[in-house]
Amino acid sequence: TGTSLLARLNDYMRQLVSKGVDYDRLRQQILFTPSCGAGTLTSEETDAVYGVLQQLGERYQLECKT
Repeated sequence: TGTSLLARLNDYMRQLVSKGVDYDRLRQQILFTPSCGAGTLTSEETDAVYGVLQQLGERYQLECKT
């Protein structure tokens, strides 16, 4: 789900920040893309992938506003 992906993303971002990556720059330059191989999926599977990606983006934007 978008929520679970956001939680994983936040964990990974914390790891990067702990190694010296600038948090604000990381948040500003992030780019969400579907996984490699989406072109081989059925239409229904592709819709599901892009649906979760949209959920992630929406939750990310909400989190950035708080």
